[in-house]
Amino acid sequence: KQARGTLAQGLANLRTSSAPRWLLLTVAFSRVALAPFVTLLPVFAKEVFNRDVDSLGMMMAAFGFGSLAAALTLANRAHVSGFSLKVVAGCLCAGAAAAVLSCNQHFLVALALMVVSGWSTVMIVTSSHILLQAVIPDHMRGQLMAFFGMAYGGTLSVASLCAGALASMIGAR
Repeated sequence: KQARGTLAQGLANLRTSSAPRWLLLTVAFSRVALAPFVTLLPVFAKEVFNRDVDSLGMMMAAFGFGSLAAALTLANRAHVSGFSLKVVAGCLCAGAAAAVLSCNQHFLVALALMVVSGWSTVMIVTSSHILLQAVIPDHMRGQLMAFFGMAYGGTLSVASLCAGALASMIGAR
């Protein structure tokens, strides 16, 4: 019978195993970097694009459309090969979309960028989740998935708070 791992064992596993550590850091960093997409979206709709709440809804729908497209793409995969490339592609696309959105002034371009951002977010997080499940030992799954939950959810709250504070000091862009 395998003993249940402790939190300390989970941390030890992260220190010695590069794949889970890389995946958790990727998820945490991407959540921090992408927090402004959703957190500052109302500010962008109102101040950058001079639009109302309907346009904000369109931007959120575009993000959701990209998310759905990524989810459907990943749902049709039968094995984990190629998922690391999907994580990298998601990171590159998310960074490019964020950079272009920060200097964009055209609403239709922003809608396209929101589709890319939604696709990228789901591609990064879901592919990392699937890979993490595939590479961690069964007896450590609970501990490492708890770390995944912290990397995914915990960082978003802090990043959103920081993004809002920065936006109030230097502007949404």
